[in-house]
Amino acid sequence: EVFRAPGPPQPQAPPSPTTSRGRPDPKMSCLPCIRTEAHDADRAAEILWENQRGRSEGLPEKFWGVWWMSGNPAPELLTSIEANPFNAAKRTTTITVGAPLNWSNNDNCAGRTQLCGVRAGRCVCTQIRIAANEDYTYADIPLTVCGCIPINCFFCQRWAMREIDRDNWERIGYPLCSGKSEPEYLYTLKKVIDGAGNKLPAFEEMMKKVRGETDKDGPKKTLRQLIVVPWGGRKEGAAKSGQAPAQEEMKG
Repeated sequence: EVFRAPGPPQPQAPPSPTTSRGRPDPKMSCLPCIRTEAHDADRAAEILWENQRGRSEGLPEKFWGVWWMSGNPAPELLTSIEANPFNAAKRTTTITVGAPLNWSNNDNCAGRTQLCGVRAGRCVCTQIRIAANEDYTYADIPLTVCGCIPINCFFCQRWAMREIDRDNWERIGYPLCSGKSEPEYLYTLKKVIDGAGNKLPAFEEMMKKVRGETDKDGPKKTLRQLIVVPWGGRKEGAAKSGQAPAQEEMKG
C-alpha cells in the first residue's frame, strides 16, 4: 500500500450570504434600464419606511407610513405616500409613477411587465395626484401625464379613496360613461407600518396572505417584491437590520 502525503487544503466555497433573519440575501432583478432590489414583503415594507419617513413636510400624520394594497388585483403590494411633494394650500400630494422607493411589484412576469410599463410612463411625467377634502377623509385620485392631462378615461374610471378609520382607506372608482353614480369598491389600503416605524396588525395579515396561509382564492401576490432604487443605490445604513442586498446595473 502506497502512502500519499496529504496535499494542500482545498478551498471551501464561501457560505451564501444571509440576512439577519437567516434568509438568502436578495439579488438584483434582471430588468432593462431599471435598478431594482428583490426582497421578501416584510423587508420591502421596512425599506420603504426607512427611506421615505419624514420627507414630506406638512403631510398629515394619517398618511405617514407604509400601506398594503389589500385585494388589489394588479401585481403590486406596497406603497408609501411620504417623500412625495405635498401642497398644504391645495391639500394635494403628487406621486411620480415609477419613482424609486415608493412602490413594490410582484417578482414575477406580471409584476416585471407592469414595472417596466410604469417606468416608461416617467418619460411623459405620469403622476398620481391625491387631492383631499378639507378634513382629509376623502380624496380624488386623478392620473395625469405631462403634469396636467388626465388619462383616467383609459381605465373607464375616476379614482378616489375614502377613510374607513385611521389606518384603513377604501379605494373606489366611479365608472365613466356608464350612467352609474355609485362608486365601485376596488380594494382596501391598510397601513402596515405607521409613521413611527411600529408594525400594525395588518402587517402580519399581509405576510400570511403572501405566504399563501390565508385567502387563497384572492389576488395572488408573491412573497418576493421588487423595489425600484436610485442608480446610486439606497442610503447606506438606512436598513434597520440585515445586509445590504447585492446590486447590479441592468441596461438594455
